[in-house]
Amino acid sequence: MIAGSVNGSGTLRIAMPVTVISAIGAASKLGVVVKSQQGDGPRAAPS
Repeated sequence: MIAGSVNGSGTLRIAMPVTVISAIGAASKLGVVVKSQQGDGPRAAPS
């Protein structure tokens, strides 16, 4: 059980940064889309 938990935590330590990076990447892409829509002006008003 101890070895399994250590392996699990090690996997989490590797997986978490990847998840955070992918989340930041997705957020930045959404941010760019929102900014571009706001930049259009009249098109952004209805939404």
